[in-house]
Amino acid sequence: MLLKPLGAPLSWALLSLPAAILMFASFALGLGLIVATMNTFYRDCGHLVMVFLQAWYFATPIIYYATNIAESSRWRLWLNPAYPFIKLFQDIIYDGHWPGASTFLVAAGIAAVSLGVGYAAFKCYEDKLVFRL
Repeated sequence: MLLKPLGAPLSWALLSLPAAILMFASFALGLGLIVATMNTFYRDCGHLVMVFLQAWYFATPIIYYATNIAESSRWRLWLNPAYPFIKLFQDIIYDGHWPGASTFLVAAGIAAVSLGVGYAAFKCYEDKLVFRL
């Protein structure tokens, strides 16, 4: 069975949902800062990002579960930086249980790195961005 029936009871795991949303927003903000900085200097970057995001969407197990993938290939999902965030949301919303601490830590680390690199790239080129726009 791929989907749970609607009307499943809410659980206490939903209390961790704001933390997961905040981490995912930090990850997205960091990527957005990187892409915005690159797009200022290289205008074709926006078109490439759209193609990349579509391919990335299909490579991330958003609708399907990781258990649908062969056991020998499942480790490859962890190479995808979006997978820990998707796993957080699946654990909280779909399964209704608290995500593992390791998943939280990996997601928080990826969010921090993404936001840090994005902020550093933006601050590094901040004075040049005004002249390019």
